[in-house]
Amino acid sequence: MMWTEDTIAGAILGCVASFFVQGKLLDVAASLNSPFIGALLQWWPLVFIVTGLVVLLRRNSNERPGKSDPLGGGR
Repeated sequence: MMWTEDTIAGAILGCVASFFVQGKLLDVAASLNSPFIGALLQWWPLVFIVTGLVVLLRRNSNERPGKSDPLGGGR
């Protein structure tokens, strides 16, 4: 079973924490008065998601048998 109670509770807790951090980061961005930092702090969830996908895809591509073993054999 893919969706357990722990998974759902973790997702809800993560969303609540993200909203809390988002509010605090927007206050910091307003006090810094920098357009680049303000945009980065506003879009931090998207930055984390894209970074996580890059790490996941890079890790999956490194685990292919053809990439790590020139003969293509696996153990």
